[in-house]
Amino acid sequence: MRQMSTTLEGRRELVKIFRLDDSLIRPTVSEKDIANFFLVISNYLSFIVMHSGINVKDHRDLLTLDVMCDKLIHSPSLESIRELIGMVMTSQGKSSHSAIDIGYNNFLDFMRDERWNTRNAQPRAWLYQNCHEFGHFRTSEEINGLFAGTLPLSFFLARCTDVFGNHFSLEDTENRIAETNEYFGGNKNFQGTDVILSNGSDDPWTLLGVTDGPSAINNYIIGIDGFFHFD
Repeated sequence: MRQMSTTLEGRRELVKIFRLDDSLIRPTVSEKDIANFFLVISNYLSFIVMHSGINVKDHRDLLTLDVMCDKLIHSPSLESIRELIGMVMTSQGKSSHSAIDIGYNNFLDFMRDERWNTRNAQPRAWLYQNCHEFGHFRTSEEINGLFAGTLPLSFFLARCTDVFGNHFSLEDTENRIAETNEYFGGNKNFQGTDVILSNGSDDPWTLLGVTDGPSAINNYIIGIDGFFHFD
């Protein structure tokens, strides 16, 4: 996908396979448009990983990590990825053939709406926390992997400044993260007591959780083998 995104011909093929809007084939295509494409596609796959195996409708045995891996191993194609995306769409009450909006400017228009009672209220608040408190950015700067080199830290920092203003710099974000960790203690110096902290062995977020050490003292740490994020 990365190689295809570098040429107009390749981007046209991506638009056709994934049923995208025209953001990648307009006269002017920005690096942010391309990065946003990879982020949106990776979000669908992440949805499967985090919801895998929960006891709700298709998540029980269809939208699972095993099904996704089996499909990508035995049929490693972009069409297989689009089929998985279609399965996620169906679980969300949409047609599996729905088009995918990946335009970066469309993302900005959506996120800049400051009204509290619109459908962007939750994702805007989550983005603000990521930019201002957590620094939770799902980068892919490793050279190997499906999305290798497509989602650098600079892209996520640009999202912060483009939505909330130029004061959301790397330095500001790092300072805010330090303040958050100092206040709550992070997973190494968590000061709470009598807290039940569960960690699924297959949940990527477990790496950020409290599993042992001083933070586990006077708390209840539960490790659940084979469980995911929303189990």
